[in-house]
Amino acid sequence: MKQAENVSEVSRYLNGYREPIDRFVVSVAMSKLRRLNKPQAALALFKQTRAKGIEQDVFTFSGAISAAERLADWKMALDLFKEMEQCYIEPNGITYNATISACEKGVQWEKALELFGQMQERGLEPDVITYSATISACEKGGQWEKALELFGQMQECGLEPNVIT
Repeated sequence: MKQAENVSEVSRYLNGYREPIDRFVVSVAMSKLRRLNKPQAALALFKQTRAKGIEQDVFTFSGAISAAERLADWKMALDLFKEMEQCYIEPNGITYNATISACEKGVQWEKALELFGQMQERGLEPDVITYSATISACEKGGQWEKALELFGQMQECGLEPNVIT
């Protein structure tokens, strides 16, 4: 009941917003919906605002990818990632982490490794979340040697493994 009230609150907020709705407002609303565990609503908001021509940025795309990840929809996450790049929006660490996590949930270890490498090629430093998701993707795909290699690499970088790793 509380979640339904909060979703309605976000909807009322957007409908009653006096300033033009822009990507910052959309990003905040999507974040609120994700925290309410309403990833489908966050994706619907993203699609709706895109259809209305509201400019998107790395935060709104990352929010949509995170929502797809919560739905364990790795294909949608990858499609959004590609679409983001086609819009000349540079992905950040959060974008990569969410996309790699979606691949991990979909047992797409090869795609997770590809994104992991691409992230480093772009000069972005993987963090514990990046390593954990990539290691888990390899483990789920039966790639134990690669998972152990990444675990060692993570420690060499000075990152402390967490419970998930």
